[in-house]
Amino acid sequence: MPFPEVRTAFAQGTVDGGDNAFTVIQGKRFDQVQKYLSVTNHVYNPQSLVFGQKSWQKLNADEQALIRAAASEAQAYQRQLTAQSQAKAYETLKASMQTNVIAPAEIARFREKVRPVVEQFARELDQEVVRDMYGAIDKARAGQ
Repeated sequence: MPFPEVRTAFAQGTVDGGDNAFTVIQGKRFDQVQKYLSVTNHVYNPQSLVFGQKSWQKLNADEQALIRAAASEAQAYQRQLTAQSQAKAYETLKASMQTNVIAPAEIARFREKVRPVVEQFARELDQEVVRDMYGAIDKARAGQ
């Protein structure tokens, strides 16, 4: 469904649930057409800076280092700004929606249920990339 049609679909009952960031729910005023808000924290959508190999190789080492440093600084700022805006939107939405924060034990059950699907698709990827990804996830969950 095209995203511009989602709000109308909620209002008409064509769609009875969605998966959106708090800022999107607030910005699109989905709280006016949805009664419930479940907080699952199941997705984090990082913003990526991507360079093509050909373009990257045209830069000298100093330029590459400058871009890496700026990207690292921007990453920290973006994460801080996103966390603040999500928290503010959530506080606003709690006033107009019935909220349900999913307990950690239930999140663990969700992860266990989808494990076979995750493993199926992980087999199709470079296993070094998969190991690195799980290592980064474990590190993030440990708060490092």
